[in-house]
Amino acid sequence: MGKINVKSNKGFTIADLAIALIIFILFTEIIGTLFYSSFRLNSQAKISAVATNYAIEILEDIDRIAYEDVQNGMEAKYMEQFQIPEGYQLSIIVQKYNLGNDKSDLVKKVKLTLEYGMMGRTEQIVIQRLKVKEIGTRSE
Repeated sequence: MGKINVKSNKGFTIADLAIALIIFILFTEIIGTLFYSSFRLNSQAKISAVATNYAIEILEDIDRIAYEDVQNGMEAKYMEQFQIPEGYQLSIIVQKYNLGNDKSDLVKKVKLTLEYGMMGRTEQIVIQRLKVKEIGTRSE
């Protein structure tokens, strides 16, 4: 009788499977990390865009209102008017532009700060703008 070959060259060895499994796990980890990073950056961009939009809307409204109405303490009004969520802290500081000068009060400096939490950090948007007193024209 002839010799029967019990060993076959078909199939995979344990070493082949272990190497394939390690390569698959590394590939999956890299792809998962890329997806997570992409999601996180996209979320951060959206939150920053929303905060910037709130700040711009508030400053545009300050441009529309009368010069005399621009004063400190407007935060609660704007938080309610634009329905800004609780996660945002708004600060509006209004100062005379010509501090210490005897010049007329024609220009105010408005500093808007909007703080918000993101990924365990506090981010903030700070924008300064000038509000100029409207001077009526004479009709003759």
